[in-house]
Amino acid sequence: MIVREKVAELRDDISVIRKYILPIATSILLGVVAVAYNTYFDNLEKEIVQLREQEKRVQSKYAELKKEDGILSAPKRIIEIAIKKLNMKFPDPSRISFLNGKAKKE
Repeated sequence: MIVREKVAELRDDISVIRKYILPIATSILLGVVAVAYNTYFDNLEKEIVQLREQEKRVQSKYAELKKEDGILSAPKRIIEIAIKKLNMKFPDPSRISFLNGKAKKE
């Protein structure tokens, strides 16, 4: 008799467990999904911040290079290099001839 009572109690306990197993499993699964979702979007947010910082660095470098390009390609600087380093001279206007044979009048 005692065994039968214990078996009956065990069946009741198992039926209670079966009754609540689905909601408990669902709650655990939803918790795991929420944590995974949160972790994924945290990582995306960090990556976005890093990319924005990188974009700022690239834009800053571009501005520096643009400024340097303006300085390096200035006509005054190019003329100076041509005269000092390449020993070039401005031509004498009287020695300039054109394909049509006429010199430009000044």
